[in-house]
Amino acid sequence: MPRGFDNPNYYRRREQSEAQAGDVKLNVIEAAKDKLAPSDMVPVSTPEGREARASSMSSTNPCGPGYEYITAPTSGKTDALGRPRPRAYYACYSIDKEMEVLVIGMRDGSMIQYDGVDPVLWDILKNSDSTGEFINLYLDGAPWSKTTYSNLPRKRPDEFQFGTGR
Repeated sequence: MPRGFDNPNYYRRREQSEAQAGDVKLNVIEAAKDKLAPSDMVPVSTPEGREARASSMSSTNPCGPGYEYITAPTSGKTDALGRPRPRAYYACYSIDKEMEVLVIGMRDGSMIQYDGVDPVLWDILKNSDSTGEFINLYLDGAPWSKTTYSNLPRKRPDEFQFGTGR
């Protein structure tokens, strides 16, 4: 019986093996999708999803991975010399929409965290003219806390449960 390349069945077995390997890979991908709820992540197939992911991975992102950020909108307040003097420098929102965390970076370097902020409000802030006006209109009376970069909430722990043998 011929072996290796001399065997007429070699190429057929190789094609079948490659086809099955592709199916296994597809099955693993589909199984992973089944474990994640569609709302767990912003879909990267949308322009908004791609923008959020790119923003999250940027080295200039003041909130770090897992947060989309923008330069805080300002209404043009100036100091005595006419230089812009916004109170908020940046705003970040968790990419994981179920966390619903909005962070605003202030002029003095502090970070203000609002929990339970709807993703729709993040879109409104991105299109707003002033962060202060946005807060007065939509977050007035909402609970907030000062935080630091290291205390910002990151992804939920249950997202890392693949392969734990549950």
